[in-house]
Amino acid sequence: MRARPGVASLIAVACAAALAAGTVIGYVWSVRQRPAELQAAGEPVSAPVTQASTDDARTVTLTVELGESSVLRSPGPGRVTAAACQPGVEATSGTSLFSIDGSPLLNLATSEPLWRSLYNKNSGGDVTALAAALSGLGYFDHPEPTAVDRPLIDAFTAALDGIGVTLTTDQKTWIDASRVLWLPGDGFTVAECQVEVGQDVATGDVLAVSAKPLTAVRLAQTPSDLIPGERSLVLGDLTLPIDEDGQVTDPAALEAIAASPEFALALAGGFESPFQAKLALSQPVRIAAVPAAALVIGAADGDQTGGDQASSNRTTACVLGDGEARRVTIVGSQLGQTQVMFDGAPPGEVSLQPDQDLRCG
Repeated sequence: MRARPGVASLIAVACAAALAAGTVIGYVWSVRQRPAELQAAGEPVSAPVTQASTDDARTVTLTVELGESSVLRSPGPGRVTAAACQPGVEATSGTSLFSIDGSPLLNLATSEPLWRSLYNKNSGGDVTALAAALSGLGYFDHPEPTAVDRPLIDAFTAALDGIGVTLTTDQKTWIDASRVLWLPGDGFTVAECQVEVGQDVATGDVLAVSAKPLTAVRLAQTPSDLIPGERSLVLGDLTLPIDEDGQVTDPAALEAIAASPEFALALAGGFESPFQAKLALSQPVRIAAVPAAALVIGAADGDQTGGDQASSNRTTACVLGDGEARRVTIVGSQLGQTQVMFDGAPPGEVSLQPDQDLRCG
């Protein structure tokens, strides 16, 4: 038997109303049965604390200071007949960079230039400087002489022989200063060659100019929110010491920087682009990661930026960890997690719905 259209409509409306009423009653009952913090279905109330290691590496811009260039001057007049000079070449003691009138000049780094030719029994600072240089090259193994003697002349003759100069018997009786190209320091890096093969030179003419030496490296600005701890400067493959004032002062470290491809590139570009490196903790530290929802900012007692000068701009907060209010210092964020350092060992988990009135010491 078919119901009349009007009756069917009334039945449908009645059913819909009953269903809606049941739904509302059920929802209210459900809300009353659950605590307010659990009203969002499936919402977690806590999260595990994960730990990781960090060196807190920061990109920093470096400023540099360069000293004055040095020069190599011809020890005598003549025509340049050979030259191994080109930018970037390092002239070292005991080798030869130029030849004049067919004879190679002996590169020699001495504390005092050889300003005169030396004969038997000559004495002075140039004599002792020459003896020290030849001793360093392995040609002279006698006690430091007070005057020119046969062993010193023989050592000089051997050094010349090492670069392809053969002396006559008469030339082996004295030390000819015109055969020595004085280096102001061992390891003269050429920046510019001033003469070419075939060019005539006079005594004292500049043969080559050195690169300007690197004398200082410092941070243009020190990041204000560093994790406390001793730091190193990381430049390419180099890890270098840097002091608390943000300066590299170790001579060996400065030499390493000057020899690095990063410095060479910056120097070639006139430092128009920032010369950058990384400032990192020398020893990585352990940090914890917690969801941002676990933090109550501004709830930590005392100085809200922490007591350590190196972390004076760090924000502190409170978390409820393993049921206890714990103070943390915020050090960064990554992949939706806030990186923090706990005062003491981290808890196993933190509450994701802490009371906003939470306080910690």
